[in-house]
Amino acid sequence: MVPVPAKSEPEPEPEPEPEPSESVITLQIDNNPVSLQYNDYINLLEEHGKKADFRIGGNHRLFYESDSDQKQSKRDTLVRENGNWLLEYTIGAGKITVLSDMSVLHNDSIGQYDHAFLLSWLLRNRSQVWLLYAADARPLPVLLWKLSPRMWISFMVLLLLLLWRMQRQSGTVLRVGRQVDRNLLAHIDGSGEYSWRLDSAAALIEGNRKALLAGWQKRKLGRSSGLKTGDFAAGDLAERTGITKEELETAMTLKITGEQDLIRTSRAMQRLRLLLQGGESIRHDR
Repeated sequence: MVPVPAKSEPEPEPEPEPEPSESVITLQIDNNPVSLQYNDYINLLEEHGKKADFRIGGNHRLFYESDSDQKQSKRDTLVRENGNWLLEYTIGAGKITVLSDMSVLHNDSIGQYDHAFLLSWLLRNRSQVWLLYAADARPLPVLLWKLSPRMWISFMVLLLLLLWRMQRQSGTVLRVGRQVDRNLLAHIDGSGEYSWRLDSAAALIEGNRKALLAGWQKRKLGRSSGLKTGDFAAGDLAERTGITKEELETAMTLKITGEQDLIRTSRAMQRLRLLLQGGESIRHDR
């Protein structure tokens, strides 16, 4: 008869260690059970010299959540730490309470566990309360960086891109405008306004007067004499052209001081040019 070997029981698979979900301190205050949520990222307080009248130790329980297909359970593990989370001393007629973590008094934590009860118990029978923060508080830039590091990284990257973009151009951006065709009258009007603004009307009139004088000298002598506008026989020119002496002086010698003088001189010069270029046959130079 052959003995049958006993079947070995399969070894149970090790259960994966879940991450701790919360840390809770449990204690009795005035015979009332109190549970406080604990922050794992703080340094506990140590006593030196004077003994505290009331203390809350740092020992706490880590609660683990186990979520399986069959059931959802929770287990806890006791953690013992050397240090205190709260110390209260009697100083003169008052008391001073030192906490290693102020998160339990924040607005988003005061409604969790028994935080509100602890705050009311600490402030019992107190006519005045002063809240003093640590003297070695972290600088504001450090707090802002810890609050939202991604936002500040995005802001710095955006600032660098803007500076890089600004270095790629200088001055205002040129825009291609639509070409507008100007007619001759608009060009003449614009040239006149430009000359008047530069106070070049006197030089323009002087050039026209020299041209008139040169034309009259050619008709009389057959050549240019190089005379100035004031060096001519006004009476001879008036007699030969039929223009009055007043009109002749307006055309050749009037000083331009305003718009009306410019208009009078231009009209007189235009009439003198027409008379020099044509007119009655008895008026021509022979």
